[in-house]
Amino acid sequence: MAFEGGAENRTGAGTGLLARLWKEPAPSCGCEISPSGVLLASWGPGSAVLDTAAWRPLSAGAIDASPLRDNMPRQQEVSQALAGCMESLGQTRPGSGPGKPRNAVLVIPDQAARLFVVDMDHLPQRTREAVQLIRWKLKKSVPFDIETSTLSYFSTRQNGQRKVVTVVTPRTIIERYEAVLLAAGLRPRRVTLSSLAAMSLLPEAGSRAGELTQSAQQSILLVKYSPPWLTTAILHQGSLSLFRTVALGRTGSEMGSSSEFLEAVHPSVAYFQDNFGANLDHAFLCGLGTSTRQFIEEMETQMEFPATPLMERPVGAAIHGVADEETDRVAAGLLGVLAEVQSR
Repeated sequence: MAFEGGAENRTGAGTGLLARLWKEPAPSCGCEISPSGVLLASWGPGSAVLDTAAWRPLSAGAIDASPLRDNMPRQQEVSQALAGCMESLGQTRPGSGPGKPRNAVLVIPDQAARLFVVDMDHLPQRTREAVQLIRWKLKKSVPFDIETSTLSYFSTRQNGQRKVVTVVTPRTIIERYEAVLLAAGLRPRRVTLSSLAAMSLLPEAGSRAGELTQSAQQSILLVKYSPPWLTTAILHQGSLSLFRTVALGRTGSEMGSSSEFLEAVHPSVAYFQDNFGANLDHAFLCGLGTSTRQFIEEMETQMEFPATPLMERPVGAAIHGVADEETDRVAAGLLGVLAEVQSR
């Protein structure tokens, strides 16, 4: 299966969403900023697990993920949370003093950007030309100025047809997230969305989020909860075919009932069944905490396909500040990044 990728880097730190290439050495640490908290983790060369990790919660409203407005109304609180993570790990300011800032991967909320899956007959090989064509095609679909936005894409071939997955968000949104890391002595070398990163944890997932290397033509559903957003993503025959986020939970930090969960997932399942004339082969659930087993049973009973937790692999070091049942909620994004880094 052919794969091409590209990104137009338009942010202050010189990174782009889903940027596929970085200069050596590859980042050895990462930070995920979500509406519920900040996670900082590091890993060693060749490691498949996190060596150190710490998490600090954020109060409701500290992160307001959207490409349409300021995402960080209380940036100082977010910076203090990152500083708390560093303190827990015995770090002060990586990169302070005579050395260079430490390269890092930055994971941001799914809702901070817009993701499109577009069928295209032709895509130029040169990144700049491809970006120009994609901007033109999406101009009327994006509710903000696409000409001044960060845009990244990757494309796959499915049954002879090219599918282009594009992530776009105003560059000012990315700069706000990057500024928190830069102030702490971390240099973001790559920015990605939480659920896209977590896709690298799917069984048989390749080194690129959204590309499956398995020969079997399976259809897979990923359900990932990062309060207050539930993301559903469907990969069909190795291509990302759907990516949808909806609000879920009564307080923004607690899961709703099983019926609310199934109501949130059902439109994605129905879309796939209506458009592809088949049922899904498997579902992987992430971030549902103590409700995971209950929701798996409900899904298997009502939707008639098997479901399992996404994260059944060891995380590595215990995460400071996180209960065991919440580990997958806060760590799946960075573990997916690690899986991708180590596969290069």
